[in-house]
Amino acid sequence: MERDQSVFATKVREQINIWFDENIDKQFDARFRMRFNEEFGDALKPRFDEMAALVREKTVEEVRTRVSDTVERKIVSPTLNDILERTIAQVRAGENSPCNPSALPSPKADEGGSDEVLNQFEDVLYKNCCEEVKSGGRFEAKFKAAFEAAFIEAFPEIFDEKFDEVRASVFGADSPLCP
Repeated sequence: MERDQSVFATKVREQINIWFDENIDKQFDARFRMRFNEEFGDALKPRFDEMAALVREKTVEEVRTRVSDTVERKIVSPTLNDILERTIAQVRAGENSPCNPSALPSPKADEGGSDEVLNQFEDVLYKNCCEEVKSGGRFEAKFKAAFEAAFIEAFPEIFDEKFDEVRASVFGADSPLCP
């Protein structure tokens, strides 16, 4: 069972979705038009919209999920872990930390408490360390670069796989239209 998301995780997903929505239509339309024209030319133009809808339905959410997971694994989690490690080191050294340890929640004994504590901790990091995370645009630049790399990697692979699946289902695997 997936836990509720913290404010931090929710904000990250929102930004990924914004960038994804800004990119997917243009990329999908260009790639679909190219593949369709290369493989079918004008002969099958009446099937263009039907196939585009089928490929889009099979492609978009899978690409979105893979991109989100990749960005979270490569950028978001390591950033939170880095802030946590530095905060612990600062507190142990008796230094002030931008993440106020007194604002951190205390663990709860109930069964669902650990997820709630984790969410609260991420929210405290987000609220109290937001300027540090965004300082000089480093986090945002790394975040955007990771998104772009994940999108560039996932989209063509998933698109081509789904295009081939749809072509086989529409025309039959034994059709001369299916290489």
